[in-house]
Amino acid sequence: MKKDYLHLKEVDRQELLVVLLGYFGNASSLAVNVQRYQKAGSKDFLIVEMDKESKIQKVSLSSHFPVTKLEEIESLIEKTLLKKNSSVGHTILFCHEPINGYFIYKDEFQILPVPKEAPRPEVSWADHPFVLEFRYEGSDNPSVDSIRKGNKITTYTRILNLLLNRSVSAGWKYARFEWIYNTDDIRHMTSQWKQVGYTFQGVNFDGSSFTSIVDIPELKRVANTDYYKEFYRGTGELQLPDNLESSLDSAFNLPEELYKKFFMSISWLSFYNHLWNVSASSAFIALVSAIECLIRNSEICNVCHQNYVDELDFCPNCKQQRYGLTRSFKEFLVDFIPNIKSFPIEKNTLYNTRSQLAHGLELLMSDLQPWGFIMGAKEQEQRDLQSNLYRLTKIGIYNWLQVSGQK
Repeated sequence: MKKDYLHLKEVDRQELLVVLLGYFGNASSLAVNVQRYQKAGSKDFLIVEMDKESKIQKVSLSSHFPVTKLEEIESLIEKTLLKKNSSVGHTILFCHEPINGYFIYKDEFQILPVPKEAPRPEVSWADHPFVLEFRYEGSDNPSVDSIRKGNKITTYTRILNLLLNRSVSAGWKYARFEWIYNTDDIRHMTSQWKQVGYTFQGVNFDGSSFTSIVDIPELKRVANTDYYKEFYRGTGELQLPDNLESSLDSAFNLPEELYKKFFMSISWLSFYNHLWNVSASSAFIALVSAIECLIRNSEICNVCHQNYVDELDFCPNCKQQRYGLTRSFKEFLVDFIPNIKSFPIEKNTLYNTRSQLAHGLELLMSDLQPWGFIMGAKEQEQRDLQSNLYRLTKIGIYNWLQVSGQK
């Protein structure tokens, strides 16, 4: 195939495979990362080979593959992947405090409250809905369009989850069903198997422009020095730091390699709240992993492909290696969490506890005895420790961004 009909250097891998699947109607796996696309009843086929990073390395055709079909595929690619189509997407996100105003970041995205008639929780600590609208390149292919929307939603949600003092999430990744109480008749309650989700009557978002913010107040601002010092200070409604725009600029201006590390880090941080509902131990590991994503590059063994341990700690009694803070981890805590000395217990137990959990030597009490509702001293200590670590982790990642974004 002398001509690059598939425009491999111009298109996204996932989007291209979606177009190929739509054209051929069938795909089969020949080996790991090798896909064969072939229409039912046709002798013509196309094989895509990818490397371990899922990047396309080679595309091969069956003998005498018709040029007319290649031209048809190229036409689809040009129409659905390469055609410029500036659009505005929207989704419902959730925050642990009500959002009663708007915020606009350049011409890229805006957040605003749901309409007055939309359902709202009747308690203060809940998943309060709000609207995220964003600019993206739309596509005539619904699956490709969904991929592009998902990219923007995930990116903005995870960055906001770091930069705001309240947890922000997009809900569950897949459709989720649960048993719920039917309370229509409180005297004869029953249960129903229902899908989890949020919507409201009259939802109608324009796909070509942002919703007008007329009559919507701007979200209140707080000096960033106070905002990030009091990360969990609640006011009854979401407020913003006064440097939110510059922090977003720093995130989006990171060099590619640093942005990759940053995005992995905030992804682990975003997983924390979902994991906490299932396992406090898993959530704890997520916090440490979020920090590990940002520590300096370690030397990799070319045999087992693991990081060399940069500092060994041996027990003076049994002489065996024991879990301890690596030098790079200690450096991160000192460099990016200025008041870490005020949390000596957290500093000394952070990495050790993570290692105990990850290697199957320990479980936090809330996982080990989930039936208890009166916390003992050990469980209360673990809860307080984890709460402090969550706050310190967010501060550490935030400070890393402020420094790295200026380089």
